[in-house]
Parts: sequence; structure tokens; C-alpha cells
Amino acid sequence: MTDLVRPATSSTTRPPDHDSADDPAPWSPAGLRRHGDRAALIVDGGETVSFSGLADRVVERRADLGEHRRLVALGIGDDLETVITLLAALAGAPAPVVGAET
Repeated sequence: MTDLVRPATSSTTRPPDHDSADDPAPWSPAGLRRHGDRAALIVDGGETVSFSGLADRVVERRADLGEHRRLVALGIGDDLETVITLLAALAGAPAPVVGAET
């Protein structure tokens, strides 16, 4: 059974406007951490992943992907690991290549 992931729907989870060029990208670990412990995703089964928890997982996955720029092929699914890997590739050196649903 696949883990279905959906964004948290509370209005408190919407990111603020990013008017400044100094703001981190919203998908970067720093951008995610701006929202603290608010809910970022709700995984099938009811687990809630906070923005800070998601940022921690993205940092770990970035380390797994490596520091050198290269293509990363992603099989797209509706699970938490896909979200983490995509955010890590966007925030790090690898350039993501999005594939078909897994």
C-alpha cells in the first residue's frame, strides 16, 4: 500500500509573501524551517509531518544525493519519500528529472 501524501490544509500553513530577494527559496530547508512546527504534510494513516521535520529529512536526503551537479531521475509517487527526494534535488546540487508515476 502506498503512503498517500496531501498538504496540510490549515490556513496557518500557507507561506508568507516573499518580497525580498534575501528570502530563501520556499522549498529549501531554510525556507521550510521558516514555518517551524506547523503541519506541512499529512501522510496516509494520519501522520503529520511538520515543516521543520520535513526540512531535516530534506537535508539528510541531500547528503545522500551528493554535492556534485548531476541529473537525478525520480519515479513520481504519492508518498512521503518522493516529496523528500524532489525537495532535496531542488534545494541541492543535483538537477531533478521527473519520471512517470511509480
